This record gives sequence, C-alpha cells and structure tokens, in this order.
Amino acid sequence: MYIMNKGGLMVTKKEMTKVWVEDKFLPVTLVKVLPQEIVRYKDTSKDGYTAAVIGVGKKTAKKTKK
Repeated sequence: MYIMNKGGLMVTKKEMTKVWVEDKFLPVTLVKVLPQEIVRYKDTSKDGYTAAVIGVGKKTAKKTKK
C-alpha cells in the first residue's frame, strides 16, 4: 500500500498576541496541535482509491459505542 507523505497538522486557534523582535512588535497566532491517528486505510479493491482516514481530536464518552 502506498501512502503519500504529505506534511500537515490539524490545529485550533487559541489566541492572537504579539512578540517583540528587533525593536518591533510582530503579530502572532497561538495554536494548539490536536491529537491525530490513522483510523482506517482505504484501498482500490474495496473503495476504488487509496487513502488513509485520519481521526482528529478526542472522542467524547457520548459518541463511544458501549
């Protein structure tokens, strides 16, 4: 199975702030990196294409199967 190696992160925006760099304030965005996990692989024999399904964030107790 071939999975393309693309970089990337899933994040949520926390806040805007500023930092002092070389006698200037620069605006910056603070982000939180979310937990990520590959939850399923799709392949051409079943799905017609190749892909990895990525789960992002935490699963709540309400959405968990008993």
